[in-house]
Amino acid sequence: MIIKIKPKKILFSIVLVMLSIAAVYSEEIEVNAKAPEFNLMDLEGNNVSLKDYSGKAIALFFWATWCPYCQKETPRLIKLKQEFPDKLEILAINYKESIDRVKNFALKYGTNYKIILDNKGEVFRLYNIIGVPGVIILDRKGFIQFIGSELPKDYKEIFKKLSM
Repeated sequence: MIIKIKPKKILFSIVLVMLSIAAVYSEEIEVNAKAPEFNLMDLEGNNVSLKDYSGKAIALFFWATWCPYCQKETPRLIKLKQEFPDKLEILAINYKESIDRVKNFALKYGTNYKIILDNKGEVFRLYNIIGVPGVIILDRKGFIQFIGSELPKDYKEIFKKLSM
């Protein structure tokens, strides 16, 4: 007896198995979900972990120096950090750029918030970020309260609620 193998069915089966495995190992990033933990280095070479800021509202800002929309959001982030210096932490997660390039950007714009380097894109993948800018806002317990491509228009009200 001769068995015919159909290449399309084999390929379909392989793709189906791969998608099933990916679904099992990827975390869902959605409002009210617990934010996944990560560890990255800041511009001074210090290790930065999400758990370091437990008890504070956190804005995760996913960005790159070459992104014009990221540049536009930078003054808003500076202002936000000035308004909530003790109750809010901004972690600006840079995507795969050199430390010198990022430091020059920080000096040019006068940033007043923590910038961390995602040299391998691991945190971008962990949070399912596919473009910049991206903003994820966490409450004081580490649960996601907002997901968007920029700070929400009513961000002051959101952070007043989250930081109380």
